[in-house]
Amino acid sequence: MRNILYLLLTALVLFAVAACDAGSNDQEETSNQPAEEAATSAAKPASEDLGNGVDSVLSEVKELKKISADNVQKMKRSGNSLRESWDKIEKEVEENYLNYYMNIEHTLYPLIGETQKDTPDGDKVSKLCEITTRKLEAFKKKIG
Repeated sequence: MRNILYLLLTALVLFAVAACDAGSNDQEETSNQPAEEAATSAAKPASEDLGNGVDSVLSEVKELKKISADNVQKMKRSGNSLRESWDKIEKEVEENYLNYYMNIEHTLYPLIGETQKDTPDGDKVSKLCEITTRKLEAFKKKIG
């Protein structure tokens, strides 16, 4: 019985590895060439737009941190404004900098969510603002 389970487990692992590596490297290299060429030809303007977008998001986060949790309406407006600023650059960040994207969103969306509550937790908003600011500044350094 133990041998059968071992064989089934081994077969399952081999199948999973084979399924993950179904594409050949030649096909991947060929399909990535046009994308790489397009990225290098448009890299400068995209970086400038992205840099300005990151500055905008950073500014929104810093403004949000200044708002008292007692001022619920202002906090909600600021959270919406933060979401709108992020939405403008989100797709580009996700497509070109996936690790940074996931890292930033790990605290950004909880921050936005907290601002939309009827009674936001000021300490939580402040802490999430600090963490998100650090992440955004690190990303800004990465993109130059």
